[in-house]
Amino acid sequence: MEGDLRVPTSVEWLLGECWKTRQSGARALVHLAATEALEYPLWHTEDVPGVVLERLKERLRVLTRVELSRQCDRDEFVALVTKKTEPRRPRSAFDREFDEYKRKLDALSFELESVAPPPTPPPVVSRRNEVRSIRRWELKQKERGKRHEERLQRLRRDLAKPARVKCLEPLTDAQARRVRAAMSAPPTAVVAEGFNQQVLGEHAERIRDGEWLVDELINYYFNLLMQTFDDVYCMNSFFMTKLLGTSYNYQGVRRWTKRVDLFEKRAVLVPINVGNMHWTLLVVDMLKKEIRYFDSMGAAGTTYLHAMRKYVEDEHENKKDGAPLPDAPAWKLVPTTPNTPRQANGYDCGVFATFCAHYYALGLEPDFSQADIEHLRHRMLLSILDAELLV
Repeated sequence: MEGDLRVPTSVEWLLGECWKTRQSGARALVHLAATEALEYPLWHTEDVPGVVLERLKERLRVLTRVELSRQCDRDEFVALVTKKTEPRRPRSAFDREFDEYKRKLDALSFELESVAPPPTPPPVVSRRNEVRSIRRWELKQKERGKRHEERLQRLRRDLAKPARVKCLEPLTDAQARRVRAAMSAPPTAVVAEGFNQQVLGEHAERIRDGEWLVDELINYYFNLLMQTFDDVYCMNSFFMTKLLGTSYNYQGVRRWTKRVDLFEKRAVLVPINVGNMHWTLLVVDMLKKEIRYFDSMGAAGTTYLHAMRKYVEDEHENKKDGAPLPDAPAWKLVPTTPNTPRQANGYDCGVFATFCAHYYALGLEPDFSQADIEHLRHRMLLSILDAELLV
């Protein structure tokens, strides 16, 4: 196992994936990760020279026999196999983007077809035959690469298709009966439990048409959004009240995100209880660098927009060792737009705010209307009862 192996970045990524499949914590046994790497079927999709591939497999075989008790993290395992001498460096934005793209591909439940081993040149008899054999081998490799790229293109097209919003689909008779039973449950009966909170019968009754949604329903549903979309983070309904109070107070909410880095998320969703009489939504889009306000009554939300931008700046300095927010002046504040769905009464605001968040988590602009609200109320309770979001 002497000398460094020069392998493509994609091969290093595959080695890291092999380590992850055997991971039981922050560290994993070397010989288990090496065994997984030897059995990994995707080596043949990478354009690795035959000599390098054989040396790579030989190193993995050695590691399966001699590293029986040693543990390592992902980067240590890759360095151990390739025997790189340069210092470890943090994962780049490209690495994280590639992992995110692979996660979305996996979500399609797409099973890779079995890939045959790469063709090898026939025995060489003469220099002339050797050249012909190598050319035929290269041609087959090129054809395989073309087929592989065509399949990736099809997957990318599938990812680009608009998401199907299942929450607008009609309920089955069985689902409708469950919703009616939950709305009729005794006030103190527990109809759903999770995320360190309970939804009682008195809360479920608020799903009925004409009722105002309470914090328990809003917060439970926003937790379901977080559970379903791991690139989205949701504040609870008390966040904005604590942040503003009598005046802006970042210290009052500084520890609310001690276990999460908001700047690694795609979006942050914040339900707002305005004066304990109206629900609205605030969205921080980390990719577009904009903060949007959704109010089904049409208010601009200027105070909340400016407070949230100040919060994002303070949060960046707190989490990034005092570093100011990059391109802070370029962040855009977007008040309620004309195409934001509007309510036609004084009690459906919580449903509007909740499903504006639902659509934004899907990457869609909300296009439901007042006519859909009674159905969305029932869908909301059904998701809470099942502890599973119907996207």
